[in-house]
Amino acid sequence: MAVVLFAMMVLLNQAFHVHAETAGCFTVHEEVERERHKIENKDESEISRQAQGIRWSLELTASVFSPEDVIRMWSLAE
Repeated sequence: MAVVLFAMMVLLNQAFHVHAETAGCFTVHEEVERERHKIENKDESEISRQAQGIRWSLELTASVFSPEDVIRMWSLAE
């Protein structure tokens, strides 16, 4: 019985760790996506955010989305 409870405790600990890492990474990705589409950030070339938890860290950098540039590139391709 002790072995079974110990194994369940270890599995729950790992499950909570994976959940915390996934939630933290999702928060950073969501923040970068929201910031890269804001009009206030059109003068910047890229957005960079970082976060870290107990046993994980993430630094994410993405270019600022500029729909005018995308439309110009498509018109050049045509």
